[in-house]
Amino acid sequence: MGVKKHYQTIIVACAFTLLFVNTGFTSTSFSIYQSYIVDIPGVGDVGGSVVVTVRTFVSLICMFFTGVYFRRLNPRIGFFVATLFTALAFFLFGRADSLASLCVASAFAGIGYGFGGMVASTYLIGNWFRGKVGSVSGIATMGSGVAAIFIPILAGWLIDAFSLSLAFYVEAAIAFILALLLFKFVRVKPEDVGLEPVMARPKPNQAPKDLAAKSTQEEVAEVTIEETGEQRTAASPSANEESTDHPALEQHEHGHIHKAHHAHHAHHLHRRRTVGRPRVNLASMPLPRGAYVAMIFALVLLGGVSVAGYNYFGILLTTQGIDAGVAALLISLAGIFLTVSKFVVGIVCDKFGTLTGSFCFFILLIAAMLLCALVGIGGVPEASAAAVVLGIGMPLGTTGIALWSLELSSAEQMLKTIRHFQIAYAFGGFVFNLMPGVLCELTGTYTTSYFIMMGMTIICAFIVVTVYAHHIKRTQKAIAQKARENSAAKNEHSAPKEAV
Repeated sequence: MGVKKHYQTIIVACAFTLLFVNTGFTSTSFSIYQSYIVDIPGVGDVGGSVVVTVRTFVSLICMFFTGVYFRRLNPRIGFFVATLFTALAFFLFGRADSLASLCVASAFAGIGYGFGGMVASTYLIGNWFRGKVGSVSGIATMGSGVAAIFIPILAGWLIDAFSLSLAFYVEAAIAFILALLLFKFVRVKPEDVGLEPVMARPKPNQAPKDLAAKSTQEEVAEVTIEETGEQRTAASPSANEESTDHPALEQHEHGHIHKAHHAHHAHHLHRRRTVGRPRVNLASMPLPRGAYVAMIFALVLLGGVSVAGYNYFGILLTTQGIDAGVAALLISLAGIFLTVSKFVVGIVCDKFGTLTGSFCFFILLIAAMLLCALVGIGGVPEASAAAVVLGIGMPLGTTGIALWSLELSSAEQMLKTIRHFQIAYAFGGFVFNLMPGVLCELTGTYTTSYFIMMGMTIICAFIVVTVYAHHIKRTQKAIAQKARENSAAKNEHSAPKEAV
């Protein structure tokens, strides 16, 4: 019973493991291998870009079919098989001695990434959790960050002490063992173990008046959902949502507070919280088509920045005169801050709202691209600063997307939205990943690409922040209007009784 009671902790660990292997091994920690891969005869800088591009392309294709994949296979088996593909990929990397064989291994890595990465992890979290999704997603996405910390150190030591092949073989063995553990412990839905989704807990010291106001707000949100054709209730997954379904509310004497006061209070609450944490479920209204398309475009840009920006960080350092051993340590340093920041992003977004959190971390990501572009004019201290800020800003490509896809979709459309957002992200990684290698061949440096990626980040930030701000205002306005209408209808209904 003890294990069953705390099974949500096991699920978070499983989501963590999925990203540790299928994203961490194949993406966030893979930059340690780039400087060695380009030295293989017949590969070079462009060939190194091709290897990573093959992975992003295959993962993109796989994401298009995640719906079919998880329908044909039980998701539990699907997660297991995807992780086995990652293990096979690193085994093949260990045996590769040409560009063609590296591309074959990279294709298998793309399958693991596409079917067992962010789509799988976010889908699992969305099924199990109905509140505080930001914190949970942050913990889960730390998996790829932990890989970015330890794998470069481990791989660097194995390469120096033994060989490049052995480093790949060790990662293959680790991936295989973790695939077996996933198969044993993953349960896709809480109903599979006789549990219910984990709801957000109310604040213990919340005043009765606040509870009453929130009660009216939630009721209005549910009406709004019904009118827009959505089936998701106000308790659906949302990082900015707090459930009010608890005994304290039932014990409160509603008769002492007038219904119109509830609506009035809710209306002013919405107006006051426009920029801060929204007290509404953003999924209560569908995202307008134009805004949805804009988000897709923004995620294409973010995918290019995240994939290329992190994958080429190691080779950027070595081509700017940083020793390979020091570069490996700086990659691990970036991984440390990446890991911590993934958790911090979730907490910040839960506390202050995803709009505010996203804006702050976009600023950091823009600064990271600028610092990377300026590494060449400094030395190790400047490179260390770039590694730190890069690690802090990069979680927008993982935790950020997870939150955006969960908050801006209904329960029925959750998997579809997750898939679309991740496809856009992967497509951006595929399209722009060749850019650094090609520009390096043309200009002799990787810094040009980082200036371009800084501009891409600025455009992405503007789109995401604008879409979020407009959607919050739109949702708050609709709910406030519905509150006034409900209040008027209730007053009209009770007027004859009061007259009597």
